[in-house]
Amino acid sequence: MKKILIFSLAYYPNAVSGAEGAIKEITDRINDIEFHMITLRFMREHPSEELFGNVHVHRVGLTVRTLEDPFYTSCGNDGDSA
Repeated sequence: MKKILIFSLAYYPNAVSGAEGAIKEITDRINDIEFHMITLRFMREHPSEELFGNVHVHRVGLTVRTLEDPFYTSCGNDGDSA
């Protein structure tokens, strides 16, 4: 079976916009390819790996929301600076 790796800043359940919806629609229709996605992990509660439809989602890092940056700030720690 062929495999395709997809990179995206966000994916279900964190964000549902045009790009995420298009990826889900396309991958749900193609059953003979195994899809893997690397995306940001927005919350500790979200699993680092899960399956959404036909996409194996791998969440990496940790994203911390701040008031200064209402969208997101990506970092490798819990957001505390020493």
